[in-house]
Amino acid sequence: MAKKFTGKIEELTNGIYHVDVYDGAVVAIENTIKKKGTPTQVLFDGKKQHNFVPWGTDNKFPETVKDVVQKNTILSARLAQRVARIYSGGVMWGTLSYDDNGNEKFKPAMAGTEANEIRQWLRNTNFQHWFYTSIANEVYLKQSWTELVLNESGTAVGKMVAHKAKYCRHAWKNPRTGQIEQTFIYGDWAKDPNGKGAARLNTIDPLYDAVGQIKNQRARNVVVPVAMPDVLQDYYALAPWDSARQSSWLSVAEQIPEFKAAIMKNQIAPKYLIKVSYDYWRTRYPNWEQLEQAERKAKYDAFIKEVSETLSTASNAGKSIFSINKFNPATNQQVEGITIEEIGSKFKDGQYIEDSNEASTHILTALGEDPTLSGNGPGKNYGAGSGSDKKVAWDIAYALERPVQDILLEPLNIVRDFNGWNPDLVFRCRYGMQANLYSGTGVPKTSNAPE
Repeated sequence: MAKKFTGKIEELTNGIYHVDVYDGAVVAIENTIKKKGTPTQVLFDGKKQHNFVPWGTDNKFPETVKDVVQKNTILSARLAQRVARIYSGGVMWGTLSYDDNGNEKFKPAMAGTEANEIRQWLRNTNFQHWFYTSIANEVYLKQSWTELVLNESGTAVGKMVAHKAKYCRHAWKNPRTGQIEQTFIYGDWAKDPNGKGAARLNTIDPLYDAVGQIKNQRARNVVVPVAMPDVLQDYYALAPWDSARQSSWLSVAEQIPEFKAAIMKNQIAPKYLIKVSYDYWRTRYPNWEQLEQAERKAKYDAFIKEVSETLSTASNAGKSIFSINKFNPATNQQVEGITIEEIGSKFKDGQYIEDSNEASTHILTALGEDPTLSGNGPGKNYGAGSGSDKKVAWDIAYALERPVQDILLEPLNIVRDFNGWNPDLVFRCRYGMQANLYSGTGVPKTSNAPE
């Protein structure tokens, strides 16, 4: 017989309800009922050993990223270049309009009283440094945290600072609201994974009424976490290129040069093999059988030095080596006193080149990188691409960065609204390529190129 609904509904917090069903048996805590105008919150209930969410199983994931990036020539170079590509020509501000075809037209707002105020504010906050650090956080660790510092009266954001992502950790989501309400900032997570000395700052959710949240905080310092949406992770987004690490292709790429370096360091690589018959010594030294062992060794050493200098010293080039041959009547053959054979290294040149190429291809694929942008890569026959190929690859890569640029500039939009600047202002990155290789003219106008 089915149990009946008791009809008991208790509100836990704003928009979050405890639904009591089936004769008092609690089967769910779910915010399917919410107040008008509030978003549905996803609740979490997990075991928490710390007040913060560990980044990785040992809370040292940023250190793992640091190690793998610094050991790989492709990652270290391509990630740095991607940071520069996103930054491109820097940030400008203005207003948007649309032509009859629906195309955006960006008009810079670089003059006037408000423009001067914005320019001074950007100067005071060292905007270039903030933006570059935010981009680097996104590219390397897929997370960024911006601290907003209000002025003394709390009426405006005086400056903003981008903290290095490796120093920041999320607090656990509030089980009642599903929101991250604090950020932990600490410079020594590697030595103190428990974060006993970490500072705590209130956190603003940039997705819902950020200005209202700042006003309600009544704190001069708040943090805005910024990251591209990641539907697979709950707290810390994961960079796509991390698949190269998890699939072990980074490990393969790392082991190949280590293996080659070890072989080159430890292998024996003689150029000549010198064979000397025992009869040579008895013929050259008639009293050979009567010599003490030490005397024989001295003659061996003198002979080796003499032959080595003859074979390797430039001043002895073209000289001859005298050898005594002896006829063996038993075999009816000449017995050579000295035989010199030229030999090569057993380590084949180009060994593991194909493996290196394959690992490099997988890493570039994980980066989403067109190989033509990298130029000549590791291994042989790795095409650099033409100038036209690079131009097209750059245009495609830059176009794909637009969502990243927009998300990273969210804190600037919050400052605009909190400080009361023109709400129609938009912030855009300039396109960094200064010439069109196809026509020799300027780059065609886009929505982030001025009229």
